[in-house]
Amino acid sequence: METIDGVYSYLDFDSNLNYLTEPLLMITTSFNKRVSLWDNEYTCFIIDKGFPTDWASIPLLTRPIAGLSPRDKAIFKSAIGHDWLYKNQKITLYRFDKVKRLRGAKIKTITISRREADIFIYENMMCATSRQRGFTYVWLRIWGWKSWNDAKEILTIKETHGVSIQNK
Repeated sequence: METIDGVYSYLDFDSNLNYLTEPLLMITTSFNKRVSLWDNEYTCFIIDKGFPTDWASIPLLTRPIAGLSPRDKAIFKSAIGHDWLYKNQKITLYRFDKVKRLRGAKIKTITISRREADIFIYENMMCATSRQRGFTYVWLRIWGWKSWNDAKEILTIKETHGVSIQNK
């Protein structure tokens, strides 16, 4: 498998495991405006090894409508990135040189809104059809609030009690 700076940029979607066995590099332009980068520049963030995942939470009854399954190649990597954003609500962004395929200097750590997390999955489902992308985005906007608020409550408790926040 290909690594960039020792971090995997590809994920084996056939894995039967429900956690990442290696760190995963997410390359994106979704947060460029937040960190004053041009549209043709890239940022990246790293999802830690051991991060638990259900790949993509697509309700059974809606799968035929969306044309997606939880381990669909068109969505699974973006879904893991989306889960990471929901659970942490904060990310550290690095510059990414797409030509040299190198992770660059740390830009900064930013707090993510739920809307930004939902836009992230929409923009990064590059192999999905527009129908699949649209369905996923609308579904998240309608139903994602519960997961977002649950994660926010856990983060608040950890910060209030001085517990170190681990991204798992």
